[in-house]
Amino acid sequence: MPLNSEVLTTEKVTLKLQQNASDPSLSVWVGASAGSGKTKVLTDRVLRLLLSGALPNRILCLTFTKAAAAEMSTRIASRLSEWSLAADAELARDLEQLSGKSIKIDDLTWARRLFATVLDSPGGLQVQTIHGFCQSILRRFPLEAGLSPQFDVLDERTAKERMRTARDAVISASKKNQLSSILESLNEISERASERTVSELIDDLLSERSKLQTAVRSSDGVDAVCKIIRKELGLQEDETQIALLNQFASFTEFESAQLRIAAVALASGSPADIKNSLKIIKFLEIKEPTITSYHEYQSVFLTQKDEIRSRLATQKVIKKNEMIFDILNLEAKRVQKLQQRMKSLDLAIRTEALIKLSYSVLSSYEKTKNINASIDYDDLIFATYELLQQVGIASWVLFKLDGGIDHLLIDEAQDTNPEQWKIIEKLTDEFFSLRGNAEVQSEASRTIFAVGDIKQSIFSFQRADPQSFLDMNSKLSKKVTMSSGNWRGIKLDMSFRSTSAVLSVVDAVFNYKKEDGPAGLGVLEETQKGEFIPMRHQAHRKGQEGRVELWSPELPNQSEKPSTWVLPLKQKEYNEPSKRLAQKIASKINCWLTVGEIIKSKDRPIRPGDIMILVRRRGKFVNQLVRALKELEIDVAGVDRMMLTDQLPIMDLVALGQFLLLPDDDLNLAIVLKGPLIGLNEEELLNLCWDRKEESLWSELSKRALAEDNFSMAHTFLSAWLKRADFMPPYELFSELLCLGGRKKITERLGLEANDSLDEFLTQAIEFERVNIPSLQGFLHWLASADFEVKRDLETGQANQVRILTIHSSKGLQAPIVFLPDTMSPPHKTPSVLWKETSNGISVPFWAPNKKTDNSITSLLREDAIDKRDREYRRLLYVAMTRAEDRLYVCGWGTEKNKSELSWYKMIESGLIPLAEKVCDKIIFKSPQSEPPDDKSQLELSKVSCENLPKWAISDVSELLVGGVAIQPSKILESNSTKSLLRNSHSKELEAGKFIHYLLEYLPQVKERDREAYAKIYLAQPVHGIGVKDQREYVTTVLKVLNDRHCKSIFAPEAITESPISGNLVEDGKTYNVSGRIDRLLINDHEIKIIDFKTNKIIPSSHSAVPDSYKKQLAIYYRLVRQIYPTHQISCIILWVEKPMIMELVSNDMESMKIF
Repeated sequence: MPLNSEVLTTEKVTLKLQQNASDPSLSVWVGASAGSGKTKVLTDRVLRLLLSGALPNRILCLTFTKAAAAEMSTRIASRLSEWSLAADAELARDLEQLSGKSIKIDDLTWARRLFATVLDSPGGLQVQTIHGFCQSILRRFPLEAGLSPQFDVLDERTAKERMRTARDAVISASKKNQLSSILESLNEISERASERTVSELIDDLLSERSKLQTAVRSSDGVDAVCKIIRKELGLQEDETQIALLNQFASFTEFESAQLRIAAVALASGSPADIKNSLKIIKFLEIKEPTITSYHEYQSVFLTQKDEIRSRLATQKVIKKNEMIFDILNLEAKRVQKLQQRMKSLDLAIRTEALIKLSYSVLSSYEKTKNINASIDYDDLIFATYELLQQVGIASWVLFKLDGGIDHLLIDEAQDTNPEQWKIIEKLTDEFFSLRGNAEVQSEASRTIFAVGDIKQSIFSFQRADPQSFLDMNSKLSKKVTMSSGNWRGIKLDMSFRSTSAVLSVVDAVFNYKKEDGPAGLGVLEETQKGEFIPMRHQAHRKGQEGRVELWSPELPNQSEKPSTWVLPLKQKEYNEPSKRLAQKIASKINCWLTVGEIIKSKDRPIRPGDIMILVRRRGKFVNQLVRALKELEIDVAGVDRMMLTDQLPIMDLVALGQFLLLPDDDLNLAIVLKGPLIGLNEEELLNLCWDRKEESLWSELSKRALAEDNFSMAHTFLSAWLKRADFMPPYELFSELLCLGGRKKITERLGLEANDSLDEFLTQAIEFERVNIPSLQGFLHWLASADFEVKRDLETGQANQVRILTIHSSKGLQAPIVFLPDTMSPPHKTPSVLWKETSNGISVPFWAPNKKTDNSITSLLREDAIDKRDREYRRLLYVAMTRAEDRLYVCGWGTEKNKSELSWYKMIESGLIPLAEKVCDKIIFKSPQSEPPDDKSQLELSKVSCENLPKWAISDVSELLVGGVAIQPSKILESNSTKSLLRNSHSKELEAGKFIHYLLEYLPQVKERDREAYAKIYLAQPVHGIGVKDQREYVTTVLKVLNDRHCKSIFAPEAITESPISGNLVEDGKTYNVSGRIDRLLINDHEIKIIDFKTNKIIPSSHSAVPDSYKKQLAIYYRLVRQIYPTHQISCIILWVEKPMIMELVSNDMESMKIF
C-alpha cells in the first residue's frame, strides 16, 4: 500500500484544479476531501466572479451555518480591501495565482475598484444560510406564501416549548372527552409505551413532519393515510384481531380430527409433549378464542422469535406415528402465517394511533403559530418550497428571483437535506430556462457551483442524505449540459491541514479489506458496478513531523473480593475505566505543558489551545475529563453543549427556588439541606426527618433550630432568603446567593467544573428577564418547560484552552493535537419510526419499537436503517480523524465485550498495525521532521524585556507623593507598643470588630423594631462563617450600644458614617501624605465631633491608660479636620462598644502630640 509520502500528483496539478473550480465561466461540482481548501476555493470562486464583471447583488452563496457565512464574507472583504491598497506587482502576482492567467493593467484597476463596488452594491454580496435565504424570499412575498407580512421566526427553544404545549393541550383535551378519537389513540399508545416514550415517539414522527404533511394532504386526510398503511401491509380496512382469530380457529372437521390425533399421540410422550397436548385440546374446544388463548396455543409451535420449533414432538412420539410430525409442521406453518398477519395488524393499529395523535399535536401547534403570526425554521423551508410550487404564483416569484440571481454557490452540499435540495432544484429550473428575462440578465453566463464531500455527510438527524447529494449532482449536470452550459466535476484530494502520517493512517483504516468488504463502507466512493475506489489523500505538508498513537483500552479491573463480609461503613470509590482514561489524558497533557514539549512543525511548545478532544456523545466521561483537567490546573473551555437542568449545581439551585416558593415542599427542602449550600450529613438529615409525624420538614426545622446550632444556622439561612424571594427578580436572587458564598460552597463540593453551569444558569436568568415578567416561579417553569440545551462557542482555540467537543460540533475545525477517547461503543439504536415510500411516491411511517414486533416489511426497513446508521458511523470517524493537523491519539474504555469489529477502535487498530510499531502498550506510527517548520504564525508570546521601558514605568511611585510617604491612620496600630493586638490569637477579636463596625454603620438607618432581625439575617449569611453563639454576642453588643441613652446623639440621622479624609501633615520639617476613614462624624454650625469605635474586651479605666496608637490615630483625624474647619470647636471621642462607654480625649493633647 503506497503511503501519502509518495506524491501521486504534483501541487501544480492541485493548483490547476483549484483554478478550474473557481473559473467563472464553468458550472462546477467539487468533491473536496477534508482539509483540501474548500473555503478557499469557494472564496476564490466569488472573487473571480467579481473580477469577471458579475454584479455583487446577483451572486447568491448558500452556506450551512451562520458562522460559515460570516467567515466567508470576512475573507472576501479582507481580500478585496488588500487589493484596493496593494502595489501593482503584488496585486498582479495575486491575480495570476488566483486565475492562472496573465494580467492586464485594466484588470488591476478593476480589482482595486471591487471593494468600493461591493460596498456600494444594493444589498451587497448575498452570503446566507439556506434558512436566511428562504426568510428573505418570504419577507419579499409574504402574502403569496400565505403569511403575515410581520411574521416572526421562532428560535429552536421557543418552537420546542410551543410544540410541547400543543402536545399537553391535545392530551388534556382528549382526557376531557373533547377529542374522543384522540383518546382512543392515546389509550392504544399508552398500553405499549411509557409517558416519556410517547413524547419521544411524537418527536420522532414529527421530525419528519414534511413527509407526514405531504402524505396527509396528498391522501385527503389522516384516515386516508391509515388506509394506505393497511394496504401496504396487505390488510383489509376493517380487519381486527378477533376477526383473524375467529377465522383461524374455524377448523374444518378434517383439520380438527388431525390435530386431535396429534394431541393424543403427544399425550403418550414426555412431560413437555403432554403439556403441549393439553394446550392443543384446550384451544380446539374453545368456542370464542381470545388473544391469551391464542398465545398459549402458539407457544406449542413457535419460538419466542416466531420461528417454527425444531422439535415439535419428541422422537418417541414420532416413531410411534410418523404422520404426527407432518400434522404438527403443517399447523406450525399456519400459525406462523397468522402470527405474521397479527404482527402486521398490530403494527397498523399502533401506527394509526401514533399518526392520529401526532397529527393532532401538529395541527394544534400550527394553529398556535398562525394565531401568533410566527413560523419555525422548518417552516422557512416548507413555505418557500410551497411558494415555488404554486401554479400562477410560482412563475411570478421565479421571474423576480430569476432577474436577481446569475450565479448560485452551495457550500457543504453534502449536508443539504432533500427539502432544501427541492428549493435549489426549483431555482435552477428557471435558472437555465430559455424563458429567462433577457432584459434583466447580465452578459455573463449563468453558473452553478457546489462544493461538498460525501465522506463528511454526518447530519442525518437534520435529514441530510448522501444519496440526495449524488442525485443532485446528476440532475444539475444534465440541466447545465442541456442548456448548452459548461459543466465540470472536480475532485480535490490534497490536504493542506494534516501531516502525511495522519493521512496515511486515515487511508489505511478505510482501505483495510475485511472478509465482508472494505472497512470504509459508506466512506469509500463506489462505482456503478459496485466496486470501491481506494482512498488516496495527498499531503501538502510534506516533511513535517506527524504522529498517530493507539493506546491500550482501559478495561475494568479485576477487583479482589474480601474473604469475609464487613460492614460497608466507608464509601469506596469505583475505579471506572472511563475515569482512569480521563486522568490518563489529563496527565499526558499536563506532562507536555510542564516540560514544554515542542510541536516541531510550529517550532514552539505545546499550548492548551493546541489540543482538541472529540467524543461521540456528551456523557459521564466528559464531566470526568473536565474535572481531571481542572484538578491539574489545565485551562479547559468546558463542554460545548450541556443540558442545563441535568447539571447537579443547577438541580441544587432549582430545589432552593422551589422551596422558596413552597416551604412545605419536604422533598425540595431535604435536597437543599443535604446539598452544598447548607451541607447537613445523612445522619443529621435523618435525625431531622425521623418521627416528626404530621409536621412538615420546615416546621420541624424551625422547632429544632432553637436548640441545635447546625439546625439553627440552616434555619437562619433559609429564613433570610425566604424574606427576599418575593421581592427580588430571579437573576438578582441567585446572583447574590452565589456571590455571598454559594458559589464557593458548590465548587468545594462539586468541583470547579460547576462554574460553567452556574455561569450559564445566571445567563439564562438574564435572558428570561429580558422577555418575561421577572418572577421566580415563572423562571423555574420556563427553565423546566423544555430540554434546555446550552450551546457554547468553542470554535476557535484563541482562548488558549483545551477544547472538548462532539465530532458533529467539530465539523470545519482543526487542531494540532486531537484525542479520540470514545472509540469502543458502536451504535446499537435503531429508529422506532420507520418510513416507507409507496408506489405513488408518498412516504408513510411505521411504528416498529423493536425487532420482536417487526413483520417482513419493517424487518427490511430496519435492516436498511441499520446499514445507513453504520455507514454514517464510519463517516463520523473520518471527520474525527481528519481534524488532526500533527498528532492523533486514539484511546478507549469499556469491556472486552465492547471490542466489536464495527467499533472505531478495532477499525483503527486493523488499519494501523501494518504501518506502525508497538512500543510498550502503544501502537505508534510517525513521520520525522525533515523540512523547516511550515507554521510559525502562532509563535508563543515571549516575555517582554524591561530594558527599554520609560523611566516613569520603573520609578518608585512614592516619589510623586508630597514627602514621599503615604500613611493610613489605622496602620499606626501596628506600632511596636501594640503589635500584640495583631497576633493570630487575636484574629477573632479583629473579625468581631469588623462586623460590629459594619452593623453600627448601617443599623441606625433601620427602624428600631427591625434592627435585631436585620442584624441576624446579615450575620447568618454562610459567607461570613460566624458561629451561632458569636452571632448572638455581636447582635447583643450592637443593640446595647444603639439603645444606650448616652449614645443617642452619636447615632443621630445627620451623622456622616465612614467619612473618607486625606491630606498632608507636616512634622519635624517632613511632610506626610495621610489617607483614612472616620467611623462617625457629627458637624454643626460651630462644633465637630470625631467618633472612633473600639471593640476591645478590656476597656482602659482612664485617659492615661488609652494606648498611644489610638490617641495618635485620633490626633491625625483632628489635625486634618482642623485644616478644613479652622474656626470650629473639634472634639475627639472614643466609643468603647463593649460597655458601652464614651471617652472624650483632651483637644490640647491632640494638638501637641507627636505622631510620627
